[in-house]
Amino acid sequence: MKTAVGRARLRIQRFSRATQAVADRGLVRAGHTRFSAMIDTLIASLTAEEAYHRGQAKGLLWASVRLPEENMDDPHFQARGTFQPIPSPELGRDLLYPVSAGTDGKDRVTAFHRGASRLGEHTREVFAQAGFSSAEISALAAEGAI
Repeated sequence: MKTAVGRARLRIQRFSRATQAVADRGLVRAGHTRFSAMIDTLIASLTAEEAYHRGQAKGLLWASVRLPEENMDDPHFQARGTFQPIPSPELGRDLLYPVSAGTDGKDRVTAFHRGASRLGEHTREVFAQAGFSSAEISALAAEGAI
């Protein structure tokens, strides 16, 4: 009889702990919802830059989500030389190209020396490497195919 009562008490204790755990989860969920709402209100009151700098100041891993062109005026990107001006004769101005973030600790590993190829700039060369003769390439060009 003593053993049966002990088992019943143990079951009741386990049930109580399980019930409390379920209740605690509800409190945790409610706390999470309340905390999330507070963060939403705070972030909505700040610009992306303000939120970024406040998060960084608190030691949080925080970053702004930006369009690539929004980074061009960023002092951090400018100080790192992230964008390299390359002359564009067709446009009569420089275009900014992103420089590789790769480094050996002293210098950039990669950098651009010229802008992107113009449409058709290397077509003849590519066709020649593919085995077309000079006459075949000229014939394709005359037909407007390339």
